[in-house]
Parts: sequence; structure tokens; C-alpha cells
Amino acid sequence: MAVFAGAEDSYLLQAKYPWGKKVIKLHSTYQHQEMKSPNQLTPAKTIIKQEQEFEISYKKEEDSSGVLFKCISFKLDFNSNNKRFSFDSSDRKTTAPKHPAADVSKLVGVPLRFELNDKEQVISSSGLEALKNKFSQNNVAMAQVFNVEYFKQIFGPGLAQAFPAEAQKVGASWKFKKVLSLPMLGQVTVELKYKLEGIEERMGHSCCIISYTGVMSADGASKTGLQNMKMKSGEIKGRIFFDPVLGLDLDQELEQEFIMALDLPPSPNAKDPKTVDIVSFMTAQYSVLQISEIK
Repeated sequence: MAVFAGAEDSYLLQAKYPWGKKVIKLHSTYQHQEMKSPNQLTPAKTIIKQEQEFEISYKKEEDSSGVLFKCISFKLDFNSNNKRFSFDSSDRKTTAPKHPAADVSKLVGVPLRFELNDKEQVISSSGLEALKNKFSQNNVAMAQVFNVEYFKQIFGPGLAQAFPAEAQKVGASWKFKKVLSLPMLGQVTVELKYKLEGIEERMGHSCCIISYTGVMSADGASKTGLQNMKMKSGEIKGRIFFDPVLGLDLDQELEQEFIMALDLPPSPNAKDPKTVDIVSFMTAQYSVLQISEIK
């Protein structure tokens, strides 16, 4: 339950890398897609449920700073037009099905390292090439998604980078605009409005509740997502539970809805559609499960 602070209370919302800590994160998503074509009376429907658990160690030394990243578990439930399969990486009796949606399972257990400079910008990485080589040649698009920006959205400050430098009181609001690299969507311009709603306990920490709403847009073809897909419109909203002491969001709730235009291969039939619309609705929760000192 949210606790609303007094009018004089203010909070410095400065996102920080938790150096010296090991953080376990859980990303849970539910996605409902409908592909609409002028030649189809009934849209093709796909429902995807995913859970990914990450282990992230933030090591800071005298001459270098590095983030060690590893996906430690992956669960998937995929249902497309009543054709369904599921996979759980913790169940050794099952193997991931040969389907592009299940290729994310190849991320499990692959150690990655990202070196940061004194401005906390990624200057080098190791392990990405080994990861990309695990994908089949017919799923090059998935390999392209797993780039430095993709992982930085997970281990970095994420939407918390939009917080103002000055301390804010409950009720304060601000705007933010930035081009982000998002999985499958590529280069997307995000325009958001934030509001500091109150304070709530999470994992024994006093967290600022920060709500946000906004729109997403993209001009031209996606640069880091699927090259034959373009975003037409998108909306996003959610809440961040941010610990101002740690400088870390301990929980995040997100809803987004967008429409993509998918270019179809050329057809000899002039009446066949050249593009189809994909309407996608997604809910997600990104939670910190555990924070511990690096031994």
C-alpha cells in the first residue's frame, strides 16, 4: 500500500549502478498479437508468455568496471492459432522446440561481460559473438536483437535514466524523450510523462512510486530489429518502484500496445496485400528478486 509523504519531503531520483552487488532479476511478459490481412476474415492470433531470470554482477576495480551477465532460466508458453508448445530450461527432460520463439532459450548459461568507462558507458563486450553463433542461419534477425543495447536495457538504468537531476517532491511530474533500441522493434523514439506518486515498501526498502504514460514511434525501417517491419503507432504506461538509496528500480510494471506493418514477400498476384498489420498488446513485470554482496 502506498504511503504519501508530506509536502516538504523530496527525493533524489539518481539511477546508479550497484557496484559490488550481485542482483537476481526476473522478467515476466505476456504478449497477445493479432495479424490482420485484407484477405483474412479472422485475424491470426498468437499468445506468448515468457519468464527470464538473470544473474548480474557489478564489479568495480581500480582500473576497470565490468558487468557480468548471465541468463539462468527461461520459461516459454507459445500458442499460435491453437498450435501450442511450452519449454522450461530447468526441466532437463525437455528440449527447446525448433521454433524462432524458442531460440531465446539459447541465451541460458552463456556468460557475457560488458566493460564500462568512468562515465559508465559500455566500451567493450565479450561473449556476444559466441551467443550469436548459437542461432541458426535462418534466424539471423534474433541474433541481431541480442546486441549491447538489448542487454544494457536489462542491467542498466533503463527508464530510470529519464529521472531529473534535482530532488523531487511527491506530486512532481516531468517529461522525457529519447531514442531507444528495443527488442524486435529496433530504433524507437519514446516520449514519456512521469509523475512521483508516493512511497511504498518493496523488499524492505522505501521505494518511490513513479508512474509514466507516453507514446512510441519509429521513422523508416527498423535498424536493429526486423528489417521488414515498421512501427505505425504505439502507447506505453506503467509504474516504477525506485529505491533512491540504492539508485535502483526494484520493481516495474509495464503495459504497451503498438501496431506494426510487416512487409510481405513479392507475389505474382497483384491482388495480394503487400503488407499486413500486427497489433500487439503486452504486459510485463521486471522485478529484483535478490541483492547480495559479491564475495
